[in-house]
Amino acid sequence: MSQTSINAAARDVLRDLAAMSVGAVGGIVLYNALKSRYRRVETPTSLIDSITCYEGRHPSSVLTFGWDEDEKFSWARRISLDKEGNRLHESLIESEVYDRKLLVVETDCMEGCNTPEITTVDLDPFGMGTSLSFRRTSGREEHWDLRLYGGQLDSIISQDGEMDVTWDTEGNITSITGHEGEYRQEMTYYSNVGNRVFPDLNYLSDVSSVNFLSSFILGSRSSNLISSMVIRRPDYHYHLLASYLCDRFDQPLQVRHEIKEIKEGEVKESTLRYDIKYL
Repeated sequence: MSQTSINAAARDVLRDLAAMSVGAVGGIVLYNALKSRYRRVETPTSLIDSITCYEGRHPSSVLTFGWDEDEKFSWARRISLDKEGNRLHESLIESEVYDRKLLVVETDCMEGCNTPEITTVDLDPFGMGTSLSFRRTSGREEHWDLRLYGGQLDSIISQDGEMDVTWDTEGNITSITGHEGEYRQEMTYYSNVGNRVFPDLNYLSDVSSVNFLSSFILGSRSSNLISSMVIRRPDYHYHLLASYLCDRFDQPLQVRHEIKEIKEGEVKESTLRYDIKYL
């Protein structure tokens, strides 16, 4: 596994050894253990180690992340589970930057053909996205051009038309509109909860989205964490309410999504809980 995972395991082993040694060695080991623990609390990491999603009382999926020595995203493993905890599906997501391109490759670990889905982001000299391309496992390709101003996404252009992005003065995306007004997405935010962790929890409702892993590069990262989102199309309505349980540094330890979907007159409601662990 990654060096990050090895380091995390080593820290856990050392912590357990320290706990077992208190009786023999005395107060020095206990003092060092507490001092190390205190330092970890005082210098919180912004990198997520894992996210476990619960539907009701049962975990439905687990995402684990790997980061390189420069604290840049390297890989993620996504596992879907049934109610008994059995593995239903597993995929590996890997990321690499070369020749002013960001490649994100997702491979199905349980399919025989293992044909990956590939996302390619073309980068400008400053490392920001200028275009976005998808190649599906079916071979179908999709392409968007990105227009950024001051590091913020302004519009998304494809063969089907243009999507306009609106920001507030606090640095948050408030709306995305397009297709001659037939598509509209609106968001509100918690003014006192900053968006400081990686990956971007504002895209937690769609972890397949490249925004989840690369929102800063795409210019789509908001300054605060989302409190609500509404998506409207002629045949579809989606409403999300988000709440957070945070530590004293405002890092979310738990996220709760209450979702209501209306499609072709049918209403579906669900509640998802995400438990988050940091490096």
